[in-house]
Amino acid sequence: ERFGLLDPSLYDQGLDESQMCEKLLSLASLEGHQIGKTKIFLKGGQMAMMDKLRTEKMNQAATMIARHMMTFVAKKNFKKKKDAIVTIQSGARSMFARKLFNQKRNKRAATKIQSAYRGHKAFAAYNKQK
Repeated sequence: ERFGLLDPSLYDQGLDESQMCEKLLSLASLEGHQIGKTKIFLKGGQMAMMDKLRTEKMNQAATMIARHMMTFVAKKNFKKKKDAIVTIQSGARSMFARKLFNQKRNKRAATKIQSAYRGHKAFAAYNKQK
């Protein structure tokens, strides 16, 4: 069970424990071992080699998990910043739109005032000619 993570597919094959151990040892390219009824006898340094393979596999898994978490956090932060930028841009566009609307409204009002004034001036000039 300790070294089962070296090849998790062995659990799905329905092998008994001694066959699984034999496959794991062949996967690690270890020779000169013996499998007893309840124990596996390894030469010196072979257990360390198996532990090294297990540690490497666990480090790869930890790196993969860390990479996915960092990606998740980066995407989350990016979305948060993007939403903030969109909100700011929306506010700025609405502010400029209100400013433009007020300018157009003031221009239209000034045009009406000028038109009324010119009309009054022309009417007064017409009455003066009479």
